[in-house]
Amino acid sequence: MRKALINAVLFPVLAVVVALFVIYLVHRRRRRRRRGDGSVLPSHGGGRADRFQAAGSSGYVAGGEEALVRFPGGEALTVPAILEAPGEVVAKSAHSTLYRAGLSAGEAVALLRFVRPACAAGAEEAAAAARLLGPVRHPNLVPIRALYVGPRGEKLLVHPFYAAGSLRRFLQGLCSFTSFAFDPR
Repeated sequence: MRKALINAVLFPVLAVVVALFVIYLVHRRRRRRRRGDGSVLPSHGGGRADRFQAAGSSGYVAGGEEALVRFPGGEALTVPAILEAPGEVVAKSAHSTLYRAGLSAGEAVALLRFVRPACAAGAEEAAAAARLLGPVRHPNLVPIRALYVGPRGEKLLVHPFYAAGSLRRFLQGLCSFTSFAFDPR
């Protein structure tokens, strides 16, 4: 009898607590979506070039409208050079689009543009991750030259363009799969 009474009280209370927690999570998610990308990177007055001149060598403007984080090999990159570079789409996926862009110096770079709904990280999170991974150098890794975060939350990762394509295509090119002809029996 006592166990039945505990179950009769405990389970409904536990169900109400779980339901309130789910409602809280849904409300929090909707509130983040309503804020949009503008709240992550608030707009400040002034021209784009002025803010980047004042930012120093890193080029990252904390809390600014745009951010450019540069790494070794990308010191000469500027925001106008990245945004105005003529390019072509190389590949698309659910989370990003890869462009081949030609800089004014004639150098070909790859711009990886992350799609906003799939890449929900904010500007500060993306810049922190880029600062953590950008300086890493290894012969088997593609070096990151810069990360650009735009005023509407768009994120562009700049790295060297390799004409050989992806690792998958490279491996498929090396492995010659022979098709076997099966004679009808």
